[in-house]
Amino acid sequence: MKKLLGILSILVIFLALNTVSASAAVNGTVKVGLRYGSSAVTSAKLENTQSGGYDLGYYDDGRSFVTLGSITQTAITMPQDKPRYLMGVGTPSNIIEAVSRGVDFFDCVMPSRNGRHGKLFTWEGTVNILNRKYETDPSPVSESCGCPCCRGFSKAYLRHLFKADEVLALRLSVLHNLWFYNELMQKLRDALDAGTFDEFRAKYSGKLEQRV
Repeated sequence: MKKLLGILSILVIFLALNTVSASAAVNGTVKVGLRYGSSAVTSAKLENTQSGGYDLGYYDDGRSFVTLGSITQTAITMPQDKPRYLMGVGTPSNIIEAVSRGVDFFDCVMPSRNGRHGKLFTWEGTVNILNRKYETDPSPVSESCGCPCCRGFSKAYLRHLFKADEVLALRLSVLHNLWFYNELMQKLRDALDAGTFDEFRAKYSGKLEQRV
């Protein structure tokens, strides 16, 4: 770790001296393993490198299981004045819980990957559009959603597209999930600005995990 911290410090100094790259930033990365204490030590050492922000990930050796709670708990130890980025997370509820621990931004394949398999996120919970109960359902995926999929197509039609192996099913489902995630992030920002995040979390963190 000492060698990596040295390399990071050199990169930070290089960017500071290189006017061409003045708008660029180098983030330090904290990998969470089974020992929470080691992650906290890494966070403290990264603070001395003056990096532009902090990336938070985890080790996956195929044998040990690192919980989201242990990962996001590490975010609390990170400096408060720089952005904290959680890599590869996650479900809407995962994101809400991570924000409650100070994480600022995310990346994840879940909206697109789940959409391609007929798993759709809504404010009422998650929908598996392949379920037979939607075979003749004339309602949209979500009554409260304004995406093109929900405005123009029914659950029954979307399910039919999947069953017919039409590529339009994938496009519409991914579009819906991306629309939902964008809306989720906007609502999170609005709740933080308004000081109502705790109420938002209490209302939606569990609800968004439910199947409908």
